[in-house]
Amino acid sequence: MTHWQWDDREEDQEDLGPGKDQGLGESGEREYLAHAGASWDPYEDEPQARREALRPLLGQDGGTLMHAPAALMNGSGDEKLEFLLSLPEPEKLIQALSAEEYVFLVKDIGLGDCGPLLSMASPRQLQACIDMDCWQGDEVDADTFFQWFEAAREAGDGTDERLVASQEDGLLCQILLKKLKAIPAHPEVDQELPDDMDIFESPDGSARLIGEVDDDGAAVAKQVLETLFRIDMLRARAILKGMYWEVQAQLTDDLVRSRTARLEDAGFAPKEEAQKLYIYRDPHAYATELRKTWRKVGDHQPDQLRSYLPEEIPDFQADPDETPLLGLALPSDGLQGNFLGRVMGALEPQVAERLQVGLVRLANRVQAARAASLAMTAELPQWGRHALQTAAMGLEHLSEGDVPYAALLVRVEGPTDLFTAGHSLVVIEHHRARRLRTALGGPAAIDLLEPADAALVRALLQPLPGVPSATALDGTMPGDTRPVHSLAELNAVRLRLRALESSAALIARLAGGSMADALALIKPGRAARLSTLLNTAVAWHVLQGQAELRSLDTVALRTFLSAALEHGKVRPELRHALLSGLLTRVDRSDEEVDALAGMVNQSLDRLAEELGGLSAMGLLDPRYVGDALLVEL
Repeated sequence: MTHWQWDDREEDQEDLGPGKDQGLGESGEREYLAHAGASWDPYEDEPQARREALRPLLGQDGGTLMHAPAALMNGSGDEKLEFLLSLPEPEKLIQALSAEEYVFLVKDIGLGDCGPLLSMASPRQLQACIDMDCWQGDEVDADTFFQWFEAAREAGDGTDERLVASQEDGLLCQILLKKLKAIPAHPEVDQELPDDMDIFESPDGSARLIGEVDDDGAAVAKQVLETLFRIDMLRARAILKGMYWEVQAQLTDDLVRSRTARLEDAGFAPKEEAQKLYIYRDPHAYATELRKTWRKVGDHQPDQLRSYLPEEIPDFQADPDETPLLGLALPSDGLQGNFLGRVMGALEPQVAERLQVGLVRLANRVQAARAASLAMTAELPQWGRHALQTAAMGLEHLSEGDVPYAALLVRVEGPTDLFTAGHSLVVIEHHRARRLRTALGGPAAIDLLEPADAALVRALLQPLPGVPSATALDGTMPGDTRPVHSLAELNAVRLRLRALESSAALIARLAGGSMADALALIKPGRAARLSTLLNTAVAWHVLQGQAELRSLDTVALRTFLSAALEHGKVRPELRHALLSGLLTRVDRSDEEVDALAGMVNQSLDRLAEELGGLSAMGLLDPRYVGDALLVEL
C-alpha cells in the first residue's frame, strides 16, 4: 500500500473544538495538546470537600468503622440505585467516590441499569471504568469498550461524549484500530481500496476508514469516531493520524505504563506484582524481629514513628466525632469481631483513617492478584474479606494478641506486611498437609481419612490454601474451599493435622515402620480408613496387651466384642485404659497427646457405631461386620 502524505489543510488550525486541549504554538496558530495520563477528578485536591459530599454515607454510631446503609452494602442493584438517587445532591456524592469504588458500584448494579450513574460520573471515574474493565492483560479489549460506549449513549445527556473525552488519545487510537484501518485521503487512493470491505470517509474528509462488512464492532467504532469529531476536530484528526503513523508496539507500551501508574495509585498492582503478597515470610522470625525493635517502646510519639503509608496518601484531619469511610470494597463483617477490628477501635481517629486507606489499598491489591478482572464484583466481597481477615491473623500473631502493642505495630507495619504474615501462617499448615499426604502414601491415600478430614487436607493443598467452606471442623460434610477466617480457626486446623500426623505415625510404626505395609492389609474394594487400622491396633491391644496390625478372625472378633463393648458402646474403663496404653510415651508433647487422644476417641466411636449392634454370641454375618476393623471371617 502506498503511504500517502496526510493533507494538513487550513481547517486544522480552526478553533473547531471546545478548546480545553488546544493551545497557541510558537507561530500563534492553534495546536493540539494530546490527552495522556489521568483525567480530571473534581475532588483530587479537595479532601474536605470530598468528605462533605460523602457525608450521607458516613455512619452515625461514633465508632471508627464505616457502616454504609444496608441498601447500599447488601441491597439489590435496583435498591442501590434507588438509594443513591434518593440522596440530596447525588451527583456530588457519586463523583466524590474513589474511581475504583465507582467502578465496583456500577458493575454491581449492572451496566445496563446504571445509566443515571454514568451520566453523573466524573472524567476520572469514566476513565477508571475503561482502565479496570476493558483490558485483557496488556491488550485493550475493544468489544468491552464498545459495551461501555453503548451504555453511555443510552444514558443520554452527552454521557457518550464525556466517556470518549475522558480516555487517553493512545487508547482511543488502539480501540479504533481494532476494527478500522485509516488511510489519508488522496486523489489516487480510491484505486487501491479493496472492494470487499466497508469503506467510508472521515467526517472531515481527511481519511478513508476501512472495516469489515457486517461487523457490528466496526459500526460502533465509526460512532466512536463521529463522537470524537463532535467533541474536538483537532483531537479527532490527531487520533486519525496516529492510527496511520504511530508505531503500535510503542503506543501499547506507553498506554500500559500510563494505566499501570493510575491503577497502582489505588493499590491495583500488576498481577505478578500483586501476587507477591503471597510470598512466604517466616512469621515467627518476623514476630521476633518486631519485638526486638518495638516491644520496649514506651511513651512513643506517633509523629516520630516511621509510617507505612506512601507520602502521597493525604493525612486527613478527621473530626473525632465523625466516622471515616472504610470503602465499599471492604465488607464491614470482615472486621466485626476479629482482632484487627478491636485494634482499630482503640486507635485515634486520624491513625484509624490512615490505616483504613492502607486496608483499601490492600483489598484492591488482593483483587488484582486473585480476580480474573479488576472490575469483577462477584468476587469482590470474598477477596475484600480475605484481605481483612488474613491481615487480622497476621497482626494478632505478630502482637501476640496484645491490643496496645498491636496499635503500635499498625503505625509502623503496613497492611500488606500484616497480610503476608497471616498468609504465611496458613502456608505452614499447607506444608504440614503435604507432609501428611506423603506419610499416608500419596494423593489417593487421602481417602483413608474421614470425609471431613480428607476435605480439610485437600482444601489446604489448594494453590490458595484454605478450609472447606461448609465445615466448622466438627465432622460436618464440607463444601467449597474458602480462605481461613481467623487465628483461632487456624489453630484448630493445626491441632487436627497434628492428630492425623500422630495417627499415621502410630500406624506406620505398628506396621513395621511403613505406611505401605499397613495399606497392604486392606483388601481391594473395602471402605477402610485410617480409623480402621487404628481400631484394629486397639483390638489387638485389648486381646493380647500389645497393639499390632493384622486381621481378626472369628474367634478374636467374638472375644473383642465381649471385652470392649457393652450395650453397643465402648466400655468407659476400657476406653481410658486404651488411651493410657496407646498414648503413654515420654517423647510426646501434651499437645500431641491431646490430638492423638481425639483421633483414638473418634476411631472408637466409629467402632461402636458399626459394631455396636453385633452380639458376641450371635451369628457374625460378614454383611453386618462393616469396615471399622480388619476382619477375616
